[in-house]
Amino acid sequence: MAKFSTRDIVATVTSKKDTKVFKDLHFNIEVIKTLSATPNIANITIFGLAKESRDFLTSIYEDEKSEFSVDVTLDNKSFFSGDIVNARHTYNTGNWETTIYANEGYNAFRKSAKVETKKGDSRGSALDKLFDSLTDVGLNDFDIQALKNNCGSKSILKRVLYEGNVIENIKKLIKDCLPDADTFIDNKKLNILPKGSAIPKNTILTEFLAPPQLNEQGCRASVRINTDVQIGGTIELQAKSYNQAFGNLTLNRANKRRFSGEGTYKVIEISHTFDNNTQAVAKTDITGIFLR
Repeated sequence: MAKFSTRDIVATVTSKKDTKVFKDLHFNIEVIKTLSATPNIANITIFGLAKESRDFLTSIYEDEKSEFSVDVTLDNKSFFSGDIVNARHTYNTGNWETTIYANEGYNAFRKSAKVETKKGDSRGSALDKLFDSLTDVGLNDFDIQALKNNCGSKSILKRVLYEGNVIENIKKLIKDCLPDADTFIDNKKLNILPKGSAIPKNTILTEFLAPPQLNEQGCRASVRINTDVQIGGTIELQAKSYNQAFGNLTLNRANKRRFSGEGTYKVIEISHTFDNNTQAVAKTDITGIFLR
């Protein structure tokens, strides 16, 4: 166990041929989840890996596809699961440092396929074909309720061939129904979420490492490590005080709920940072935009 902490951090790396469990080592972990249409990332630094383990991580690709995945847990709670993009080993002050760079949905975001629809097919059936092409890269769950509520059953008026990047073709296909939507992968699920809505997951935050920051767009909050908050979900702040960074208050009048911090915010980014070899607080930084 690490010198300064009783945090139990485990990283499990799996390939087609082998699985290695890294534990009882020093770790520095950063996990960033976002709605910005890029994969969620994890930077996992492990100190003191043996040569056998370093060699295991040196060859992660086969036919340009990452064949290694990693799962990270903290005190038996899952914090990240995704594809390994790269691994770097450096020798620093008498010790090996290995950094594993991982993406959630890396192979899915890079997936290319050819899908053909017939005249009269619905957008929903066309999407089902595109979704089917993602099952071999670990995606088997898709939330398209927002699309079904709009024009998902509307017919396609001509034969269409969708060729190339699957995620980009999904975005093009839903553009008529949801011209402004977030398409993102979280917890091994592909989500399609209209900009003005949120997934039904609300978290009330009452304890903070510093007063939350409020501005015209929304808020930023820093709390002790928290897995309840979910990107695309909502948060409510209940703090004693706030740091406010609104524009010129002489000319602009802030909405009362924004100014008081009493509003509901849609989570657009979450950053978890924790280790087991320093006295730093394990924390979660949250960025939200004002929703209502």
